[in-house]
Amino acid sequence: MKQLRVVLIGILVLAALGSGSPCAAADDAASFYKGNTVEFIVPNKAGGGYDTYARLMAPYLEKYTGATVVVLNKPGGGGVVGANMVYRAEPDGKTLGIMNMTGGIPAQLAGAKGIDFDLRKFGWLGRVANEPQVFVVGAESKYKTWDEILQSKETVKVSSTGTTGATYLSLLVLKMVFNMDHLDIITGFKGTTDADLSVLRGEVAGSASSVGSKLPKIKDGDFRPLLLISDEKLKELPDTPLIYDYPLSADGKAIVDAYVGMMAVARAVMTSPEVPAERLAFLREAYRKTFADPDFLEKAAKMKREISWMSGERVQELTAKSLENAPAVFVTELKNVMKK
Repeated sequence: MKQLRVVLIGILVLAALGSGSPCAAADDAASFYKGNTVEFIVPNKAGGGYDTYARLMAPYLEKYTGATVVVLNKPGGGGVVGANMVYRAEPDGKTLGIMNMTGGIPAQLAGAKGIDFDLRKFGWLGRVANEPQVFVVGAESKYKTWDEILQSKETVKVSSTGTTGATYLSLLVLKMVFNMDHLDIITGFKGTTDADLSVLRGEVAGSASSVGSKLPKIKDGDFRPLLLISDEKLKELPDTPLIYDYPLSADGKAIVDAYVGMMAVARAVMTSPEVPAERLAFLREAYRKTFADPDFLEKAAKMKREISWMSGERVQELTAKSLENAPAVFVTELKNVMKK
C-alpha cells in the first residue's frame, strides 16, 4: 500500500509539473509580451472611427500587456483586406485587429469574394461598442423625412464602400425591407469618410453607417438623420424614427431582427486563430482592464466615442449564433449581391 501511495504521489507531481498552474501560465504570457511588439491592424484609412478607437486603445493595451502596440492601417474590400491579414498572421498573439462585425458576418454568410477568414475561429478579445446604423442625407437635401425617400418617384442614389462593408449592407437591408427598387447603391468608395464626402458634395442623396461615425457631422449640421436601424431610441437622436416604427412584412422583420442582432457584436477586437490559450486569456484580461481604466473612459468620453464592453467569450458565442440563425431570404440576397 505504501509503495502504491508513493507511485500515486509521483504521478500527481508529474501531472502538475506538466500542466502548469494558471498563475504560471499567466506569468509565461506576461513574460512573452513584455518588451515585444504587437501590430494592431485597422482595416480602414487613418482618421475614421475604427482608426480612432484603435489609437485610443493602444496606449492602454501597452500598459496592461507590457508590449509596444503599433497601429497599422490596411484598408480595402470593406474591411476584408485587414481581417484576412489578422486571420493569416502567425498564431503567436502578436497581431490584433478591429472589425466591423455588422459587415463581416453578412459577408461570411454570403461567401463573399476575397474572404479567407472564418469569424468563428478568431480569438475574440471583446467588443468595443454596440452601434446602431443611421441613414442620413445632406443638410441641404430636398429629402426631409424617410417617408419622402420611400415615396420618391426618382432614383435615389446613395454611397457605400465595398459590398462586404456595413455602409453597403445597411443600405441593402433598407432596400430589401422596404422594396425600394429606386434606391441605387453606389459602391467603390474607399471608406466611410469618402462616402460621406460624396453626400456633402451633393453627388449622392445619402449614406448609412454607424451612429458614432455620423454623429459629429449631424451635430455640426452637415447631415440630417432620417432613419435609425435600431430596436431602441438613442438619446443623441431622440427625434429620428426607428426602422421598427414602419410596417414590416414577416420576412422584412426577420431580416431587420437578424441585422440588429449582428450589431450586438458591432465593433470588436480579435487576434489570430489558434493563439495559445494562456496568451489569449492574457490579452482578454488586458482588454478588460483597458475598458475599466478610468483614464481610458474619460478620454473616450471627451472624444465622444461610445464604449460598451463585452467579453471576448460572449462575442464568440453571439457571432456563432448570428452565422447559424440568419434568415434564408437574407442569405440568398447577400449571395446574389456579393457575386458582383
